[in-house]
Amino acid sequence: MATIKFKLRTSNNPSTIFLRFLGGRKFDFSIPLPLQVNPKNWNENKEEVKNTLSAKEKDQTNTKLRKIKSNVLNSFNELNGNTGLVNKQWLQDIVNKTLTTTLIQHKKPLLDFIEDYIIMMRTKPSAVTGELLSISRQKSYQGTLNKLELFGKEKYKLDFDTITLDFYYDFIEWCEGKDYSKNYIGKFISNIKYFMSEAHEENLHNNLAFRNRKFKNLSEDTDELYLTIEELRKIEEVDLSEYSEGYDTARDLFIIGAYTGLRVSDFNNLSEDNILFVLNTKVIKVATKKTGEPVVIPIHPVVNRILEKRNGELPPKISDQKINNYLKNIGKEAEMNENFKRTSTKGGTKATTLKPRYEHIKTHTARRSFCTNAYLSGMDSIDIMAISGHRTEKSFLKYIKVTKEQIALRMADHPFFTDKKDSIGSYEEMIKEIGGLKYSAILDFLDSLAVEIDTDERVSVNSNKKKLAVNLFSLSV
Repeated sequence: MATIKFKLRTSNNPSTIFLRFLGGRKFDFSIPLPLQVNPKNWNENKEEVKNTLSAKEKDQTNTKLRKIKSNVLNSFNELNGNTGLVNKQWLQDIVNKTLTTTLIQHKKPLLDFIEDYIIMMRTKPSAVTGELLSISRQKSYQGTLNKLELFGKEKYKLDFDTITLDFYYDFIEWCEGKDYSKNYIGKFISNIKYFMSEAHEENLHNNLAFRNRKFKNLSEDTDELYLTIEELRKIEEVDLSEYSEGYDTARDLFIIGAYTGLRVSDFNNLSEDNILFVLNTKVIKVATKKTGEPVVIPIHPVVNRILEKRNGELPPKISDQKINNYLKNIGKEAEMNENFKRTSTKGGTKATTLKPRYEHIKTHTARRSFCTNAYLSGMDSIDIMAISGHRTEKSFLKYIKVTKEQIALRMADHPFFTDKKDSIGSYEEMIKEIGGLKYSAILDFLDSLAVEIDTDERVSVNSNKKKLAVNLFSLSV
């Protein structure tokens, strides 16, 4: 007697449901189904999705499982015992046919779904950040929709069932014919996969070709500009008296970004409420627009000069595009005329361009400059990543623009290569010898202080505890 079982093989969320078809000792086949579920919502005994509020698609999924089971057993019975015809492909064909006929017909085509999704996300806060869809993300999604509409007019009509590997290769070829860069095309592919995934979760289609490992995002490392501290100083010192006020505002915003590491969406939206003091240290505290994660950044003397120049106020907000336009002229005034070589794949062909450095300056240059300059100054990567938001040191080191020679020079100043002890560490040992219990008491005091303050300040106390203890001890003797 043939039996059917539905099982999960992993505890990952979501987890794919597997169908196992057994016929005694004659056959035993297992295939993955294009159905996924949170393992917490899976009933192993009943082999179905639990009747719980968190399982939003329980009814649709359980209906499909019941129909699959019924159709497979009925088809098997029609074989009248001819089990030689039963194999994985036979089983897969029945499942595919069942899901095709039971698929809930979507009320709107793919492009209409994407358009409605973009409109919805403009007014619906993200479940992750609590923020509305950022302007940059809106532009990215809208740009992808525009390209898909154009592709549909020039090549063939698109819908959920046409997003296949053939489409993937056709779309890339079409984009390359438009002379788009590899990374630009990669953003389209990433967004298409995202839209298909969202639509699948809403049970609008069962086409999972977008999850094929060959349906991959495209990307490549390109040469991106960062400005040295000396170049930032030149920009700061450019005489803009003959230019409109917007130029000075754009410069100040850019310099703030270059000494805080904030994205333009953050440094272009700062207010006086973002400036506060932590243990007498002036800092900027902001919940970043992209991730919603709070960051606390010490205010650099250069940023403080800008605040003093503006009577304690931050520069007013101006559009990203205007900032970029102003920056190129400011960079030209700062005589950043040296050619910058940039290699990238465009139109399917790798090409190298040479343009003056000022032509490559844009809002994002500020953030990359901060990360690179902070790293070259000897600041710990982990501390910089706490501001930049990079989750791994590998991705951070890939982002910054340093040469192997610069890394070697940075390491040369480390105590390991200079045969010198860390100044704070050696001073600490001296204090322990002469101060003994008093130094220990100061450390205990700082530990107790850290418990009483909020999380961000506690991190600051713990990370600087030795230095604070040294300073407090010095004052006490």
